[in-house]
Amino acid sequence: MYKEFYGFSEDPFQISPDLRFLYLSEQHRAAFAHLTYALNKSKGFTVITGEAGTGKTTLIQMMLARL
Repeated sequence: MYKEFYGFSEDPFQISPDLRFLYLSEQHRAAFAHLTYALNKSKGFTVITGEAGTGKTTLIQMMLARL
């Protein structure tokens, strides 16, 4: 429906996030920096929390893709 109406070349809404369409807000960049630091230092325990739909899973998938 959206594809034809708006002329999209692919479906805009998927169940799993697509990193090609990731927009990193200031908060996302800060969270990513904390994740990167935690992984590089291998110390402690890191938790990503937030409301549903705020990008936690996408942020983790981006981190895994860059490893």
